[in-house]
Amino acid sequence: MKIDLKQDLKKVEQDLADRVKNYRKSKKSILGKPGDPVRLITLGFSYDQSGSTAVVFDTRPDASYDGEWTNCDRKEVAFNHWTQAIDDVCENESTKLDITLHDGSQRTFKGDFEQTELAECFGLMCRAALESAWKKGLFAPLPLAEECQLAVEDFAGFYGWTSVEPAHITNEKAAIAELQARAARLSKPRRIEFWIAELECLATERPCHSAQILNGDKFVIKELFGLGKDGVVSMLKWAGKWALKPEFRDPATKKKGEGIHYRSAWVLSSVFKQLRESRVKSDEIEQLVRSYIKRALKTPKFQGRGSAASREKKTLDVVSLFPAAMYLNECYPEPPKPVKKDSGKRPKNAKAFSGGKKRTSKRST
Repeated sequence: MKIDLKQDLKKVEQDLADRVKNYRKSKKSILGKPGDPVRLITLGFSYDQSGSTAVVFDTRPDASYDGEWTNCDRKEVAFNHWTQAIDDVCENESTKLDITLHDGSQRTFKGDFEQTELAECFGLMCRAALESAWKKGLFAPLPLAEECQLAVEDFAGFYGWTSVEPAHITNEKAAIAELQARAARLSKPRRIEFWIAELECLATERPCHSAQILNGDKFVIKELFGLGKDGVVSMLKWAGKWALKPEFRDPATKKKGEGIHYRSAWVLSSVFKQLRESRVKSDEIEQLVRSYIKRALKTPKFQGRGSAASREKKTLDVVSLFPAAMYLNECYPEPPKPVKKDSGKRPKNAKAFSGGKKRTSKRST
């Protein structure tokens, strides 16, 4: 499957020109009062749900990078081939998605892609269109506020950019600096304990400093990987304690029901995705991963009741098993390649990864 964002860029640029030309003829795509100054121009996009882009002119007195463009009655430009290509890749693990970026460079994705990395491809294309239009003076005919800003955002929130750094990003940078400074004052063993505690809070949705950071789990996991094998082993031992816990429970009542949350599941998945990406390996790490899979296979599935939506959640499974199995397959010679089910995340052949490492015995002659 292929997507050429260099070609799609031309369509986005043409839509921007059309929207400026027809600005006073239609109230669509205007957030706030049509006659007021435009304080924020947002180019939103969706690459996996609807395959579309939409420009929204924000005239609210308190216009800000707050995602309100998604609630605006807006004119969208369809890119149906985006969703078709991505659906094909998700449904077929062997299918590759080749993307030509707006600058002509190439990226390739497979079925286990990171949403943020894929979203960035479309986000950078939209940003290039918006910045180019601004530099060419395309928006000059509009009633622009003196400090009009630009923004790009994915409808699902996997990518975002603004010409002025918003307060939440400034706070995020401050949180990262504070956490790293606090950890730096500790000895290595205490530092590992510190990051593991942060990971535990994120998995259980308890308040912690890392919760202020977008993708805080990935940030903490990278800090643990930065501490070498000791950090990785400690993190896998921590993951092992979670292996037998049902992942789909209401965090308030601790009971199975409609209020399902996935936080612990995705934190564990991030651990094994990072392990797979790093390709760090040792006998101890291999045995810890195998042990995790063996225990996680015993985890009770969520059994939904009542509504159709609830019953549908019966198909959900342990999301961390697939990246864990892929890690073993790619880093060690014996495990086979995981085979995906039609639904859920548990490989069909998951048990092949749960046993101890096979060892050949030497016979005496």
